[in-house]
Amino acid sequence: MKTILKIAISCLLLFASGFCQAYSLEKKLAFGPPDERIFGWSLMKTGGGWPNDPGAVWFNVGTSFALLNYPSAHVQSSIMPISISADYSLKPHFAFGPYAGFNQITFSDWGVGYRLRLRSVKLGGRLLFHGSDLLNDLFGFDMDIRVIDIYAGISGGIDRRTYSKEERGKDGFLLEDGSSTSGQLGLLLGVRYLFRQRVGIFAEAGKGTFGLFNFGASFKIH
Repeated sequence: MKTILKIAISCLLLFASGFCQAYSLEKKLAFGPPDERIFGWSLMKTGGGWPNDPGAVWFNVGTSFALLNYPSAHVQSSIMPISISADYSLKPHFAFGPYAGFNQITFSDWGVGYRLRLRSVKLGGRLLFHGSDLLNDLFGFDMDIRVIDIYAGISGGIDRRTYSKEERGKDGFLLEDGSSTSGQLGLLLGVRYLFRQRVGIFAEAGKGTFGLFNFGASFKIH
């Protein structure tokens, strides 16, 4: 069984390698010298109107829902999580930049006798790959790459949480404060729709700043 599995994996790798070489040759013949390469794969030139030319900077502001790693019971009040990020295009298909976010939730159950206020500040960075043109070319889609920007990425950072707990005891209310710091790593898949050359909206799915789903507005500032 192990031998069969090794043979199957080897064949898959050989096929993938041959496909990448054939695709690279086709793009070279069709478009001239490649604009950039990834794992030996020549990516096509993006042409005019591409919103992520080298040096482009996008500023994003948004919020999240389907929050991760937050209790959902006995929520008394909360604010919508706020997140901001900036994406700087190193190359036409690759961008990176920082992100930050803030969230606050209050939990209470006076039947048990407690109230907990949790604040979270997140800082980190992310690396994105923009591939609308590649999807058009590989699968025959007809997306306008000047308007629809599909991307995937990886993010990593820290989550700094502080809390204040108020608990009812025999001798009155007991107060307790504390904090914790943890790492955060996630994958995301997103789409940005540009209704103007420098203004658009975005939606992302994956482990984002706070939740599984993130959405907001994007502004091209450079």
